[in-house]
Amino acid sequence: MPMRTRAHAGDGRLAARVRAACVWIALAASAAAFGAAPGSAPFSTAGTTEEAAARFLAALQDAVRANDRAKLATMFRYPARVWDGRQTIVVRSREEYLARAANVFDAELRRSILAAKPDDLWANWQGVMFDSGRVWFGAAENGTLRIITVNAPTSAPQAPR
Repeated sequence: MPMRTRAHAGDGRLAARVRAACVWIALAASAAAFGAAPGSAPFSTAGTTEEAAARFLAALQDAVRANDRAKLATMFRYPARVWDGRQTIVVRSREEYLARAANVFDAELRRSILAAKPDDLWANWQGVMFDSGRVWFGAAENGTLRIITVNAPTSAPQAPR
């Protein structure tokens, strides 16, 4: 049996390092392939398609442009968590939403929705979102898309608890 010299013993450690580097490269490549960029998000994990999400965004923008509160009320999945300008509340029904609509769809949220583009949509198992998670929507039981959450703007002060 040949004797292992110091040079040969180091070869095993080098091989282990090369294998570890290959694993890290493979993991990084798969993370990029599975939706790291906004335009390539895996919409199927959200229960929809990229095209359906873009159509929902366009319908939401049309309703906001027209200030159609009744239409907007049909676009929510109740109960929904919404920011009312001061705090996050749970809106349990269409009627409750209509009573609070002016506070929910304020000028800042309207600007955010109207500025959103289909390429800004990002999806994961929780749903589809835009504007850094300001608005989330997802598939309801019947497969139609509905707003799940309207979060506070990132610059909004939080109410004390």
